[in-house]
Amino acid sequence: MFVPLCGALLLIACVSEPAKQPARALSTPAVQAYDFRSFVIEPVRTKGHRLDLEERFNTATQRALEAKGYSRQDGNGDMQVLYALGTQTQPGIELRPVMGSNGAVYTQTEMTNEQTAVLALRILDNRDQRVLFEAQISRQFSDPNFTQERFDQAVAKLLEEFPPHKR
Repeated sequence: MFVPLCGALLLIACVSEPAKQPARALSTPAVQAYDFRSFVIEPVRTKGHRLDLEERFNTATQRALEAKGYSRQDGNGDMQVLYALGTQTQPGIELRPVMGSNGAVYTQTEMTNEQTAVLALRILDNRDQRVLFEAQISRQFSDPNFTQERFDQAVAKLLEEFPPHKR
């Protein structure tokens, strides 16, 4: 009971990091893919988590892990995939060159609102809660079109380094 609570608190902390943070992903070197066969996906519904994106993210995660040879279980898999996913609006500054009436070029400074997608993801060994993989991503986006195809591509790329299941 205590270990999953700590994991949830760590995910919450990851989501609240500043948006300018670069993407970080880490796969534990000691992970032996043949130790695991199945997974369960569980969103952590913390402040800012987007319920409307859950189904697409769950589907993309399932597809990426199944492509690596793992199978999804509804109840209790060998691995537990925990995540919090949200978007934030943050102030930004845009600098643009502007041609003046006298032919001189000036820099125009404009305040903007930038959209940032934020993801905290952990894959745990469901037996001992050991962290197998974790990622913290905060990226600006200009197109709010979160299609299933874009989710599939992004999650597949994110889990690229996660080892496949050995049969």
